Amino acid sequence: MFLVDNIFTLDPAAMRIFRKDRETDRILVSHAHYDHIPSRFNGKRVLCSDPTRRILRLRTRRKTIEPLHDSNILSLDAGHTIGSNMFYWKDEKVLYTGDFCTTGKYCGKARPKRCGTLIVEATFGKADYIFPDYGETAKELIDFVKDKGTVIVKAYTFGKAQEVCHLLSAAKIPFNVSPQVERVNRALGLRHLYYDPKATDVLVGNYALPGYTSVGVSGWAVDPRYRYRIGADAAFPISNHCDYPQLVDFILQCRPEKVYTFHGFAEEFAGELRRAGIDAQPIVEREPGQALLDDY
Repeated sequence: MFLVDNIFTLDPAAMRIFRKDRETDRILVSHAHYDHIPSRFNGKRVLCSDPTRRILRLRTRRKTIEPLHDSNILSLDAGHTIGSNMFYWKDEKVLYTGDFCTTGKYCGKARPKRCGTLIVEATFGKADYIFPDYGETAKELIDFVKDKGTVIVKAYTFGKAQEVCHLLSAAKIPFNVSPQVERVNRALGLRHLYYDPKATDVLVGNYALPGYTSVGVSGWAVDPRYRYRIGADAAFPISNHCDYPQLVDFILQCRPEKVYTFHGFAEEFAGELRRAGIDAQPIVEREPGQALLDDY
């Protein structure tokens, strides 16, 4: 069995999903966002990409992480962060997406894969969440930054911050980053051409400084109330997840016999899939802080 992203324990051979506290010596980490990092390693073997391993070392302060080698597991690009992976068990034909994005950006692109069982995230698994064209939204963000002059782009330290750095550098806009973002960039070996540690006009990170216009970047920004919730002057719907139509399209192209949904709107999304004739079941959090699921 495998502990998967500190979310649940998976027995792919029997296709059984259990709570995360089942005992196992093998861990899969799709990417190094905090909600996917195991709370304890305790010498267990970990399968992840090299960039994910670098951020795990940074965030857990563990110098060594014992690698897991399993020829039955195929690591696929998830397009969510630098180094993010989906995992596919070849013998059992099980695909686990982790958090993923099919848009195609600086960090790659997730592509559908035929499978028998699909375990898919549902962060934006509700028909309300339809993102505008990524290229157009990115251009609007850049135009906003140029127009305002002194701007703080509020972005998650790992993932969204690197995407914003990429967009600013591509637009030839000098920028500085918070110490937290700089540590992540350094761990990943990133060298953005227009990064300038002396720049003061455009900042990336969770700063709170007077005199600056603040802007948020998130898929949740499709809701116009989002910018008020984060205390920003503006917000742009740039996400490193799939929106609702992308989720549906991905599932249809994978052509699974069984779908399990997790995160976000897992129950609502599974219900929509069932109404469309797809055998779907949510992995549901039953108790706060306890990852997920009744035993199936």
